[in-house]
Amino acid sequence: DGKIQEAATVLQELQVETFGSMDKKEKVEFILEQMRLCLAVKDYIRTQLISKKISSKFFQESETETLKLKFYRLMIELDVAEKNYLSVSKDLNEIYRSKCMEEDEENRIKTLKE
Repeated sequence: DGKIQEAATVLQELQVETFGSMDKKEKVEFILEQMRLCLAVKDYIRTQLISKKISSKFFQESETETLKLKFYRLMIELDVAEKNYLSVSKDLNEIYRSKCMEEDEENRIKTLKE
């Protein structure tokens, strides 16, 4: 209950990218959770470092669409906190250009209004 700092610390100690038994999707999900917890405790430097562990090429696969959206929404949160507005626009562009946005007019308009 409310031990976000402790959870962030525990998850940061795990170097999931070195676990050979996990598939790539599981690793990315874990890294995204690390990013979310770091943002929750306002550890922006660590969030930036962790985000670099995910290659943008991973998101080119069609079954990674939800992870792509989650990643770029976390990046927007980070970039807003760091007042890096050019990166925010790039992140929003990645979300806007994703396949699910092309298929959903309402979501596309909502994203543009962010």
